[in-house]
Parts: sequence; structure tokens; C-alpha cells
Amino acid sequence: MKIRPFFYGALTGAILASIATLLIAPTSGKELQKKCKAKGRSLQQSIEQMKHDGIQLKDRISKTSKITSEALKTVGPEIKTSLDQWKEDVDPSLQKLKDDIEQLQKAVSVRTEQ
Repeated sequence: MKIRPFFYGALTGAILASIATLLIAPTSGKELQKKCKAKGRSLQQSIEQMKHDGIQLKDRISKTSKITSEALKTVGPEIKTSLDQWKEDVDPSLQKLKDDIEQLQKAVSVRTEQ
């Protein structure tokens, strides 16, 4: 395949497509430029707002993280103490339950042997 005929065909097609687009366009060039500039400014403002919101979000997350960390440092030992106390309170009951289960198992095994 020769490159020149292909290049000339592609160039001719691009020119014809450009002319057809200009002739079929629903607005004039100046109006289209104004619309594009307005859309560009709107897009730029949206991007700036998103950037600003992103920075605020990052700051809020950072503050929340610090507050949470401090709260956990304060509450952590209290929770551990409460859990230890609960375990001490529950241990006698657990031991009694274990003893009762062992007695029941012995009673059942004695009855099944008879």
C-alpha cells in the first residue's frame, strides 16, 4: 500500500468533514465560541469548588481522626478495667456452670450404665 494516496484520501476526507460540519452547525462560530467559553468557565469554577471541598474534607477527616485517637486513649483503659471487672464477676458463675455440667454428665452416664 502506497502512503501518498492514503494520505491524500485522509486529508480530503478531513477537509470535506470540516466543511460539512461548518455548514450544518446550528449556531454561528461566534456564538459557539461564546458557549464554549461559558462552559469552560463553568467547568473551571466547578473544578475549583471541588478542590476547595476536597481540602475541607481532608481537614475534617484529620480533625476527626485526632479527636477519635484522643478519645480512645482516654476511654481505652476504662474499657479494659470494665472488662476485667466483668470477667471477675462472671468467673464464679462460669465455674459453677461447669461443675453443674460435670455432675449432670456423671448422672447421665451412671443411668445409662444401669
